Amino acid sequence: MLTNTEFKAFKSDDQKAFKKVFGLYHSALIRYVAGLTKMDADAEEIVQEGFVLLYTNKHRLDRAEDIYPYLFTIVKRLTISYFRRKVTISKYMEELKVHWNEQEESTLAQVAEREIWDVLQMSIDELPERQKQVYTMNKLEDKSYQEIADDLGLSRSTVKNQIITATKIIRLKLSKYHLLLFFY
Repeated sequence: MLTNTEFKAFKSDDQKAFKKVFGLYHSALIRYVAGLTKMDADAEEIVQEGFVLLYTNKHRLDRAEDIYPYLFTIVKRLTISYFRRKVTISKYMEELKVHWNEQEESTLAQVAEREIWDVLQMSIDELPERQKQVYTMNKLEDKSYQEIADDLGLSRSTVKNQIITATKIIRLKLSKYHLLLFFY
């Protein structure tokens, strides 16, 4: 506890008096805050901030006996603010993690889809002209074998054979992308 002379010196910005106040209460406050936060570095920061606030608001104190309750109240409020920040940061990080993952997965799916589509287009373009025409009409324009046969003047079995052959060639070229096709 401070004497009246030391208290007056404390209120008059005397460094020795402030060091005495610091020495009297620092350890007890660190134990209190560290017991709550379980983080010594955070406890030290909170208590330091409490002493800064005590120093800047020392004019509010009337007696030496008021120092510890005032300092304890400050530190307690700072500790509550510390936990509020942690909860807010935790919620923010969780939200960010959820949205980041969703966005990342969406982007990966779009990239994979675009890459597969490009390979498919290249594979179709490399087919012989008649196979390319028959395959495109069937797979992309959704025409039946009979409709294609009628449009091109071919037999239904020729159309079927052209589509089977083209499909095998394209599947072979897309085989390296089977995992992408599976997941997306």
